Amino acid sequence: METPTPEAAARDAIRHWSRLPELAEFAAQRHGFGDSNGGFGVNYPGDLDDHDRATGARIPEGFVRVYGFWGPPGGYEVLVPELTYLGALVAEFSAAGHTKEAARVHSLLLAATGMGAVQASALFRSLDAQHPGVEVWPDPDAPDASAAYFWVVSRFGEGKVRNLAYVRVRNGRLERRTYDESGDDLWVPAE
Repeated sequence: METPTPEAAARDAIRHWSRLPELAEFAAQRHGFGDSNGGFGVNYPGDLDDHDRATGARIPEGFVRVYGFWGPPGGYEVLVPELTYLGALVAEFSAAGHTKEAARVHSLLLAATGMGAVQASALFRSLDAQHPGVEVWPDPDAPDASAAYFWVVSRFGEGKVRNLAYVRVRNGRLERRTYDESGDDLWVPAE
């Protein structure tokens, strides 16, 4: 069996899922899927269990594993960049008229590309030096789709999280939310 390109493999797996709109939620949760009518599916790194890892299965962060015809030995398995998979989802949702789902996954694409900008910023490095366990979390309920929004948080102790900053990446620029005298959002440039 010939192995398809990453783009074709992602598109085929998506098209074999009978309840297309569900894939937006799966993508937001970074959770894969698999159908039983042809053995097509997608796995995220977090989908692997202890048995998978013990047998050497590995999906690098930033990738998904896409398979067809139940994977090897009779089928295929392809590592696909997560951004490629998300782009294929947006295209399939748009073609099927699922505009809400297309917008949701498009915001995931923005978040995936914006997260690196946040983590590379002087703001993040400063917060990371001052607080334990600093992480960047995409905001799944972002106020609009014109930017990627993130919480910069600190994990300290069991189940304790503190919000340190709310930021967005818009037009390639990082901005931090503060408030004006009236208490309204004020977005200021951040480095």
